[in-house]
Amino acid sequence: MSSTAKIRNGNSGDQRSAKELSLLLDLGRDLERSLDLRHALGPIMDKITRQLDWRRGALCISPREHGQANAQDTLEISSGLAPLRQGKNTWHFGKTVTGEVIRTGQALLIPHISRDRRFLRSRTARLGPPGHDLAVLCVPLRLDAQTIGALCAARITRDRPTLEHVLRLMTSIASMITDSVRLRREARVEAIQLKKENQRLQGQLENRFRPANMVGNSKGTRRACELIKEVAPTNTHVILLGERGTGKELAAHAIHFGGPRASKPFVAFNCAGLPTAMVERELFGYESGAVAGADTPRVGRIEMADGGTLFLDNIHELPESIQGKLLELLREQSVQRLGGDCPRHVDVRVIVSTNCDLEGQVKAGRFRKELHRRLSVFPIVLLPLRQRRSDILPLANFLVRQYGELYGKNVKRIATSAMDMLLSYGWPGNARELEQYIESAVQQSSDEVLHGHHFPPSIQTAQASGTELRGTLTDKLAAVESEIITDALKSSRGNVARAARELGVTERVMGLRVRRYAIDPKRFKLSHIRQRPMGSSRLG
Repeated sequence: MSSTAKIRNGNSGDQRSAKELSLLLDLGRDLERSLDLRHALGPIMDKITRQLDWRRGALCISPREHGQANAQDTLEISSGLAPLRQGKNTWHFGKTVTGEVIRTGQALLIPHISRDRRFLRSRTARLGPPGHDLAVLCVPLRLDAQTIGALCAARITRDRPTLEHVLRLMTSIASMITDSVRLRREARVEAIQLKKENQRLQGQLENRFRPANMVGNSKGTRRACELIKEVAPTNTHVILLGERGTGKELAAHAIHFGGPRASKPFVAFNCAGLPTAMVERELFGYESGAVAGADTPRVGRIEMADGGTLFLDNIHELPESIQGKLLELLREQSVQRLGGDCPRHVDVRVIVSTNCDLEGQVKAGRFRKELHRRLSVFPIVLLPLRQRRSDILPLANFLVRQYGELYGKNVKRIATSAMDMLLSYGWPGNARELEQYIESAVQQSSDEVLHGHHFPPSIQTAQASGTELRGTLTDKLAAVESEIITDALKSSRGNVARAARELGVTERVMGLRVRRYAIDPKRFKLSHIRQRPMGSSRLG
C-alpha cells in the first residue's frame, strides 16, 4: 500500500473514531437529560442507526430475569423500519438471535445471514442492497449479573475486523443504556421505599390517635367515637368530661389528627397544681425584661399552637385571673405576651378536659359562666372503665400485644383466672391503671401467658376481686392445680394428650386430674373459633 493510501486510511480511521466518540457523548447527554427512559430510547435508536449506517436496529429490555422473558412484558424499540411497520414486534424472543443472546448472556456476530439457517424465512435477509449480504450483531444488556435485554443491528457485511469493531462499539452503547436503567431503577426503588416509610410513619401517627383505635365495643365507647368523628372535621371548641385515666388526652389527639389541623401543632398544658404566675407565663409567654431574670422573650403555649390545637387538661383548676384572658382568646383569637404592647393574632382550636362538675364550679363562683358557655359547645363524655366492662378484655389484649412488642416478650394471652380478676376489679384508675398493671405483668412474665400472680396484690384480694382462695392448704393447692390444667387444655385446644406432654405427666394422670376437677376438655376445642385474636379489637 502506498504512503498516500496509508495516510488516507489513517485520516479515515481518525474521522471514524471522532464520529463514534461524538455519538457516545451525545448518547450520554440524551440518557442523562431524559426523565422517561422509554421516550428517550426511540430517538436514541434512530440516531445510532443513522450514524452507524445500520439497515435496522432493535433494542429489547425485559423486566424479568434472562430465560424468563416474553414479548408481552418487554420494552422493544426498533429503528430502520418502514412507517407501516413501526411499533410492530419484529425482533421476537424465542428462536431468534435476540432470544439466544438473552438466554446465554453472550454477544453474537453473524457475518453472513444468507448462509445462516435462522434467517431463511426472515425479512431481515432481504434488507440488503442487491449484491450485498447482511451481517447481524447482537450484544446483551447485563445488570447485576442478569441479562435484562439485548441490542441488535443488521448492516452490510464488511471485513471481520470492522464487524468486531462495531460489536465492541455496540457493547459500549449497551453498557451506557444499562447504567441508565440501573440509575432509574435505583431511583424508583428509593422513591418507593421513601413513600412506604412516609406511609408507615403517617400510619403510626394516625393509628395512635384516630378514634378507630380507641379499643372497645361498649355502647359508651361507640358513642364517644361517633362524637369524635363528628366534631373532628370542624373547628368547634370541645370539652371532654370524664374521670382521671379515661383517655381524655387520647380523645383530644383523635380530634386534632382527625381534622383539618392535623399537620399543625398539638400543644398540651396541664392546669393542675401550678401557681398563677407560672400558668400565665407558660400560656401567654413574655417579652424580655417582663419577668425577673428573663433576658430574652419567650413564646407561650398559645402562640406555639397557632394554626393547630391547644389542649388544656384539668381546666377547672385554671386560676380565675387567667380565665378572663382565655375568654378573650376565644372571642378575639388574639394573645398578648406579658410585658407586650400589642396583641398578636393567633388561629387556635381549644380543647379542654375536666374530671370535675364545671356547672357546680360556676354556681360556686369559681369558674366564669361565659367561659363555661363557650367551652361547652360540644361536650364529649368518656365513661369510667367500671361502667363499660365489656371493654376491659379487648383493651387488656391490645395492651398485652403492645407491651409484648415493646419489651420483646412473646406473650400470647391472659390466663382465665387472671381474666376473672381483671373483670372483677373496680378500676378506680380506669384505663390508665389497667395499662400500668398490664405493662408490669408483661415485664414479669417468663412464658407466653399472663397469670394472676403477675398482677399486684390489690386486685388479687377478696375485697378487690372476689377471687381469694379459701379453705385448707390442700384446697388451695387443688385450686392452683386446676388452674394450671385448665390453661394447658386451653393452650392445646382441648387435646388432653398434648396438654399432658406440656405439663410433663402421663395421659392417665392427666385424665384422672381432669375428672377430679370436673374439667370438660371439649369446651376448649371450639373456644378458639369463637375467640377473636388478640389485638384485633379496635381501640376506642
